[in-house]
Amino acid sequence: MPSLLILLLTLPAVFSTDPKCPEGFTLVKRTPTAKNNFTKEWCLGVFGSEDCGNRDYARSICNNNKASISLPESREELQLISNASRLSHDVYSAIDGQISPRCIKKYIQKFFSFKSVEGECNIKNQLFTFEDGNTDPTFVFSLLPNYPNKGDGHRFNDTTPFVRAISGCLKLSQYWLVKTSTGHSSGGGDARTDYCMGQQVNDQYPKSDEIRSVFCGRPPL
Repeated sequence: MPSLLILLLTLPAVFSTDPKCPEGFTLVKRTPTAKNNFTKEWCLGVFGSEDCGNRDYARSICNNNKASISLPESREELQLISNASRLSHDVYSAIDGQISPRCIKKYIQKFFSFKSVEGECNIKNQLFTFEDGNTDPTFVFSLLPNYPNKGDGHRFNDTTPFVRAISGCLKLSQYWLVKTSTGHSSGGGDARTDYCMGQQVNDQYPKSDEIRSVFCGRPPL
């Protein structure tokens, strides 16, 4: 009987231990909501490689780590993961989020503000498509400008159509400048859009900036 009592007392301690993340990932605790699929714990990691501005390449890096392209849900998560990964504060990483083809078509036809346009292409609606259904993108949305950061238009020759390109893939850095009464101090996050094809493209196509890391996310073990 005493041994049974000891076993019952130790069971809560055994089952209350925090879940673990694979090597390279950091565990983050979240408030479960409908926007993050009621996720309480999530594993985030930043993995570096060449030309993560290429969305297919960045996606493959996460897939090789049994994860998907992800993004931080708060400034605290961004700082935690950036510090754990020893990221330079002014270096951008690829994150989840790509402007939908329907909204790119509408934007090319007529410029609009992400935050004031009505309908599906408002930033609060279906402007972006996401692969990670367990992260609320509201924090990243708060850091974005009202318009794509880049646009390009060109014609290869007289017989081809005029081609327009919009920077539609999201990237994020930990660093921004906050003006204070004593000058400037570092804040926590700067999100922008960049081209999705990376740098290893024909010179006739617009290239993204150097993006050498990607945020990956997955459930705990």
